Amino acid sequence: MALAGYLQQAAGAHAEQLGVGAERLAREGMFWVLTRLFLRIERAPRGGETIEIDTWPSQRPRHLYLRDFRVHGEDGAPIIAGASSWALIDAVRRKAVKGPSWIADQITFDDARAAIFPDKAPMRLEREERAVDVTPRWSDIDVNGHVNNANLVGWLLEVFGSDWLAAHALSALDVAFRSECRRDDAVRSSVIRIVSDNFAHAVRRGDGAECVRAQSWWRTPVR
Repeated sequence: MALAGYLQQAAGAHAEQLGVGAERLAREGMFWVLTRLFLRIERAPRGGETIEIDTWPSQRPRHLYLRDFRVHGEDGAPIIAGASSWALIDAVRRKAVKGPSWIADQITFDDARAAIFPDKAPMRLEREERAVDVTPRWSDIDVNGHVNNANLVGWLLEVFGSDWLAAHALSALDVAFRSECRRDDAVRSSVIRIVSDNFAHAVRRGDGAECVRAQSWWRTPVR
């Protein structure tokens, strides 16, 4: 999903401006990991359209850092609103850490929210109605050695197939990132219908570990 990649790039660029970007954290033996992403989508960007992404740190609940997004179309109208949560990870132990105080000191938080996470996190799949196997490629791997989160989001949607995607528009997406996926992992993307055009998703490694849990909402676009 290209949009997820654009949001991730915007977040990374702003983190650099704030002095808490990837290069600075790497020198301190840490890196950022996206733990949850929620998007409300009025419409998708059109091919060739120039969009504008606004992003800002919004809150810091416990050990997480929240970052919000607003995406505006070429006419200036808002088309997408999003919320995300990020954790600091120790690069050696691959575990979440609270982080040194200088990181929070570098960040100015704005309580304005573009979107609020649903009250319930995405559910665990106990079965599957449709699935597709995915083989990670070198181009899917980020600088931290695991599959980029934007690619994981794309794998969630691949399970629908081209006919479904051509006839439906994504209206909301809630993604919880749970564990790493690496280059040599066998990966399976699964989905079940909850009700109507609301679906639950999972991306699992071959060992059964969940990389992602997600929930998606769809509509039939007006033509």
